[in-house]
Amino acid sequence: MNTSTLSALAALVAIVLGSAVGSGTTRSPSTKIAFSCTGDICTVNADGSARRRLTYDKWIDSYPAWSPDGRKLAFTGNLGRNVIYVMNGDGTGRRRLTPRRGSDAFPAWSPDGRTIAFDNDVSGEIDLMSPDGTGRRRLTTQSASLPTWSPDGKRIAFVSRDGRKLALTSGDIYVIDADGSGRRLLTRDATFPAWSPDGRRIAFIRNKLRWSKYVSIWVINADGSGEHLLRSDSEEGGGLSWSPDGTRIAFTSDSAIYTTNADGGELREVARVGDNHDPAWQPAGSAR
Repeated sequence: MNTSTLSALAALVAIVLGSAVGSGTTRSPSTKIAFSCTGDICTVNADGSARRRLTYDKWIDSYPAWSPDGRKLAFTGNLGRNVIYVMNGDGTGRRRLTPRRGSDAFPAWSPDGRTIAFDNDVSGEIDLMSPDGTGRRRLTTQSASLPTWSPDGKRIAFVSRDGRKLALTSGDIYVIDADGSGRRLLTRDATFPAWSPDGRRIAFIRNKLRWSKYVSIWVINADGSGEHLLRSDSEEGGGLSWSPDGTRIAFTSDSAIYTTNADGGELREVARVGDNHDPAWQPAGSAR
């Protein structure tokens, strides 16, 4: 084969490989982080760029939760009483899932997208429903809040106080099977659990003395072993969220959103101070 033919083949291979790489990049852009921004819902790229506001309400919107395919966001809207809404990831197609006469909050999608777990603030327990708001049913029979699903959909971690008065700033973390059985204590004096994408770990918030000033981030193995401190400089607490690859955790500190390595290092600012809370990382390969 002569030199000119080899050169032509090399050029052709380069074009084909370049097209494949470019196509793959287009299909799988970096995911976003949704969060509560001064009482509305915003999104931002994980590097802090392209911030966008999705809601413009007179009430407070908070605690966004991505559907597993990354196309929709469920969130809590406070109309005097809490209700749960769902909308497309760009803010369109919004609709209410729970009635105004109730009080429901903190939605969490199951990994298969067929079920949403949430707080029933009237009963003080956790309920389940379909993503269209139908099929509502009870999960827990004691005080419970802040559900988060295991990646395999078999278990739900939540906060409870075994019948005692429960507050978002204090409680104990339990794990229960998705059918409501097998409840067990994971760790005490902890809140806002967040399951890692590989199902092996749960990050959570722990506060001391006073909620707004003494908040720390901890990680524990899903079997209750290996509990350890990750960071101790977080103020105001709130929800935690793992990156899709499990290498970073998003959190709130002093009204700003940050991410940190799963070992607690390399702090990055995503959203500057300005009443930003409750980060939720979009699932992998689903950015729109």
